[in-house]
Amino acid sequence: HNEPSVQAISKKAVVKKLQKHYARPEGVPLMENGAEFRIEVTILKDIVTVMIDTTGFSLFKRGYRADKGGAPIKENMAAAILLLSNWYPDKPLVDPTCGSG
Repeated sequence: HNEPSVQAISKKAVVKKLQKHYARPEGVPLMENGAEFRIEVTILKDIVTVMIDTTGFSLFKRGYRADKGGAPIKENMAAAILLLSNWYPDKPLVDPTCGSG
């Protein structure tokens, strides 16, 4: 299969399932003005995997900071390390590897 065919078949299947779920008659178009979620379809031999991305791009890729410098580790990794450290907000936090701050 080529990519456009997989996209068309996937969209048709999703629309059909949503029409059935929301009891919409076939031929009545679904509104496409709600939240956008990326659907990823992968095919490996005879196995098809359908995934829905409800979170979007990783925080460190979203570009919400106007000016940013280099950092020794990604923000999500730093957050995970902090969660594992048993730190509580009532305790001081010293981060010697804060990079660009």
